[in-house]
Amino acid sequence: MRHNRNPTTTTFRFKVIMLPNNDRLLQAETASMRIVETMEAMVKDVADAKQVVAMRDDRMKREESVLVTEFLRSGESAASARAQALADPRYTAAVKKILSETAHAQQILLRYELEKLKWENAQALRNDERARMRIL
Repeated sequence: MRHNRNPTTTTFRFKVIMLPNNDRLLQAETASMRIVETMEAMVKDVADAKQVVAMRDDRMKREESVLVTEFLRSGESAASARAQALADPRYTAAVKKILSETAHAQQILLRYELEKLKWENAQALRNDERARMRIL
């Protein structure tokens, strides 16, 4: 972000014409741009987080099926193999890891949603200030 020395304009990625005495509008514009930059920086993490959340059940089923297959090959019945697989410490460890990764991904998504709310609030403040300027 760059600011011109001229108090009537401010330059971001685009030029925003400002009245020199309207600090609230400038603050809203600045906050809005800062939030957009934060959200842009989060794009890859958000995409990865969405994938982790979406694939949680498939990953858990895969862990289960690998162990069930192992117990089936050792001669267990299907019901017994599934029960043993679900009780296996390797399955428990894998599920804990998957749930931990999912929780971390959910935190990233929540932070992104909070940034989105901040941006919407900054936009509302900016629109209110512009409307107020028209009335004056």
